[in-house]
Amino acid sequence: IHETLMELQQRQLDSLRSWLTATEDRISRMSEPGPDWERLRVQMEQHGQLQEDLERQQRVVDALSNMVVVVDENSPESAGANSCSFSAAYSQMEDQLTALGERWAHICQWTEERHNKLRELNSRWTEVRDECQRQGAWLDSREAQLKQWEVNPALEMGEVLNRIRKLQ
Repeated sequence: IHETLMELQQRQLDSLRSWLTATEDRISRMSEPGPDWERLRVQMEQHGQLQEDLERQQRVVDALSNMVVVVDENSPESAGANSCSFSAAYSQMEDQLTALGERWAHICQWTEERHNKLRELNSRWTEVRDECQRQGAWLDSREAQLKQWEVNPALEMGEVLNRIRKLQ
């Protein structure tokens, strides 16, 4: 029964290792945020998908991190030479689990940092876009005002000074 359990757990570790490798490859192909708002929006969508995948994989990671190996000291496997091979296999499995846990933690940390960076850039981009729209509206109103003055030229110096103040 221990061999079957170990084989099952090893398959789970192998599956997680493959998933982590694929995810690390996916991350390595992600470009730096930007350079424009449309690309940033696409990157935010891709990042959201990555976060969803991490949340789904979290159950597998939790199950593996709670993996418990039970050794029956009365079983024939735990006596003699087999005891050493089982102990080595368990130790190897623990080492694999530790290494996979470190990779998982690194992916989670990178994902959180990128999320914060994307969110901050999106916020700043929105501020810049809003300010550009505000400035554009201000320029449009000044242009309309100048066109109106062009149609109705000022004849007196006082009126000219008044119009200059309005432009400012």
